[in-house]
Amino acid sequence: SYTKLKGWTSFGKNNDLDLAFKKLDDGHPLGLWKCSIEIEAPPIEILNRLLNERNLWDDDFQSGNIIEKLNRNTHVYQYTINSMAPLASRYFCEVRSWRTNIQLNTNGSYQNKILSKNLPIGSSSSTSSSAIGSFNSTQNSQQREACVLVCTSIEHPNARCPPKLVRAVTLASRYLIQSYGCGKSKVTHLSRVDLMGRSHEWYSKVYGSILTRSMTKLRDSFVHINTGPETKV
Repeated sequence: SYTKLKGWTSFGKNNDLDLAFKKLDDGHPLGLWKCSIEIEAPPIEILNRLLNERNLWDDDFQSGNIIEKLNRNTHVYQYTINSMAPLASRYFCEVRSWRTNIQLNTNGSYQNKILSKNLPIGSSSSTSSSAIGSFNSTQNSQQREACVLVCTSIEHPNARCPPKLVRAVTLASRYLIQSYGCGKSKVTHLSRVDLMGRSHEWYSKVYGSILTRSMTKLRDSFVHINTGPETKV
């Protein structure tokens, strides 16, 4: 079952995840997916895991490296992920920009500044506007410390797609990581990725499940399992 709100088709809450889908009117057939989840970790640790520790939460991750550092909070990054046979592995080249220790307000002015800066290539203005609007809708009247990560595919002279791999395109990938206090955070991920070689029907039926599984893996990577003997206090 699902409900609609502000253009979003919501599929409700399942396993503590909220999943929604939105069609965009920019001429590209792929829509925008949104997934939210609470994680037992502060925003800065989650941001670091997204940027530098993908191997801990993405079972399909093969390898990745920074091609060029543009400034302290922006770099160009290339990586490869496995695909289910018989499809070839996917290669990505993205510009990734992030901000830490920001205070979210209710009118979204700071988000607009973050999401439009240092992103010269790759996503349409309508896609970015939709992403910004989605972030704004997650806020309330309280100010909360947060981190933001924005990823978009670009062309780069030093990017080399290995032979037999398929180059995928990240049209939009936005992470908003809000502190909920007591070491907890709410993570909202907006995703619009063209993996190439898939039908529109596949994206409609399968991509949402892939996104929720990825967010679940990210959450579970912070779960600390105590395997030692119990102690009495």
